[in-house]
Amino acid sequence: MGQTSGKLDDAAAQKRMMEVQRQYVNVRMEAVDFENPTGADDDKEEEEDAPDAAGAGDAAQTVEEDVTYERYKPAKLVVKHARPHPSHAVENGTLATVAPPDVTYKLRIETERPEVVREGRLSDLQLEFVTYACQRHEGDLASGARRGFFLGDGAGMGKGRQLAGLILENLLAGRRKHVWVTTCIDLKDDAARDLRDVGVDDVDVFALPTDPRAAMTQEAGVLVCTYSGMSKGCSAAATARGTAGRLEQLVRWCGDGFDGCLLFDESHCAKNLLPEVKGGQTNAGRAVFEIQRRLPRARV
Repeated sequence: MGQTSGKLDDAAAQKRMMEVQRQYVNVRMEAVDFENPTGADDDKEEEEDAPDAAGAGDAAQTVEEDVTYERYKPAKLVVKHARPHPSHAVENGTLATVAPPDVTYKLRIETERPEVVREGRLSDLQLEFVTYACQRHEGDLASGARRGFFLGDGAGMGKGRQLAGLILENLLAGRRKHVWVTTCIDLKDDAARDLRDVGVDDVDVFALPTDPRAAMTQEAGVLVCTYSGMSKGCSAAATARGTAGRLEQLVRWCGDGFDGCLLFDESHCAKNLLPEVKGGQTNAGRAVFEIQRRLPRARV
């Protein structure tokens, strides 16, 4: 999804482009030669034989790369009384050629908290995210760990409320412990607000205690922590010194068999787990990898 942009003026040209995109999406990956993805043997020759375009005008020096955007709405999810998203959402024309998965998950929010749907606390697009995330979480990877879901919506979709909706759905399923990792501890108040907005009023939202050795006595709730806080004690030097790690503290609170939500807001903060440059690995990347390894049944 993204902002609206220009479209190809020639309808016939646009139709041809969409057909090429569909063929490329449907081709098997092993059949693609990534050194020559177009499959044209004479690309290089044409490039070498092409006349010098210098001075031939702007049209000869640039390539038309207008992107087509299509209006987006849930294609397969049907929720009675669901309200449309308050702002228009669009998706890249290429993505629009790919059909979403069939819906096999039945939302508890729809039947147990119908006022959330009826009052538009979660829009149809936000409910679609909750549905597909929960559907994905019902399966396992080859390793035996639970499958995860990546939310890549653009600005304006209300991703905080979407995450709150996912927690609500899991609370209705009886899962009482959840972890929300974000960039700044001040965002704990935003997380609490988003949870209230979707009707989660009776759940404690709290931060990691200041003492890394302190035991957390909350038997339920949403634990909010930062990437920097979670990664303290994860470096090789800290491990060698025997420094108490925040990650261990967090895992102890989650307990054995933890199957609640493990949410990574602004997940780009966990970059460089496998850096190209030696020594470029980040503690945040290491901590995010390690907590998923320690909590394989978490709903990521």
